[in-house]
Amino acid sequence: MDVILTRATERREETPDAERLIDHVVAPLMYRILFRPDGLDAAYARRLVTESLGRTG
Repeated sequence: MDVILTRATERREETPDAERLIDHVVAPLMYRILFRPDGLDAAYARRLVTESLGRTG
């Protein structure tokens, strides 16, 4: 994650901090993997990332 964020920062992209990504992307994915795998697909992961970046759509 740090490598991805560093590269995005180098491209002058707005990035959330690692803690925010853990709370809003990694943790929900891990919960789903462990306890509720139904509905765990690429669209769900994209939605988590989009929301963590503060974007809509």
